[in-house]
Formats: sequence, C-alpha cells, structure tokens
Amino acid sequence: MSFNHEFIGRDALYAAKDKIHRTKVTLIWNADDVRRVFGSGHDLLLSYSKDRVEAGSKLVGVSEYMTFMAPAGTAHSLAVIENDFAKPGTELSLLWGQHPGPAAGVDYRENFERIRVVVQLAPYYDYARTQYRVD
Repeated sequence: MSFNHEFIGRDALYAAKDKIHRTKVTLIWNADDVRRVFGSGHDLLLSYSKDRVEAGSKLVGVSEYMTFMAPAGTAHSLAVIENDFAKPGTELSLLWGQHPGPAAGVDYRENFERIRVVVQLAPYYDYARTQYRVD
C-alpha cells in the first residue's frame, strides 16, 4: 500500500502497518480425518470454502483453498492465523462445512466436521519459498 497520497483512513492505516497480528501459513490436513470426511480413492479434491481455524475452541484464523493431489499424498490449505500459533508443527483444528446462513448466528457449529491440521510454512514447497521469483 502506498502512503504517498491523502485518503480517508490514511493515518490509522499508517499507524497500524507494523502491527502484524496474523501470518500466512500452510495447513496440512490429517489424512485419517480427510478419509473420514471425503472418503477415499480421490485423485483430486478442491474446496474453496473459508474454514474456521481453532486452538481448542478459540478462533485463531481462517483457512481457504483446500486441495488434495494424489502425487503430493496430502490435503493442505492456505491459512492466515494469529502469530502465536504460526510456528511450524503446531497442531490446530479447523471446522469444515457449509454455514446455513445469518439466521443461525456466527457461532453455529452443528453439521461441521472437525479436521486436525498441522501448521507448516507458506508456500509449502521449499522451491517456491526459496527459488521461485527470488529476483
């Protein structure tokens, strides 16, 4: 974001720009939970839902863009989570499913599947983190 011009909220955004509370990570989904929720025998799964990420029952972030690719052998998604939970290897869970709408309220938890996840770096693959677009 450029701060070299005037706009509404500029001072507030400028004051907050170095107060980063969340980090982008990759979440590796537990293989047993993936089989339980989606079944087995899939070569490719995609989900564009936004899923609640929790430590215990505390909201710590949001996950999106889950993919399962047979060659990688794992389901994973991107997430933005609180810095305190962003260390690789941290075990969390996410709630996967379709929210029924505003009448149910934001804390609605019925009919959601709890899936265990492990935090890893983003991008997930070392090449993408270290060599892709290094210039």
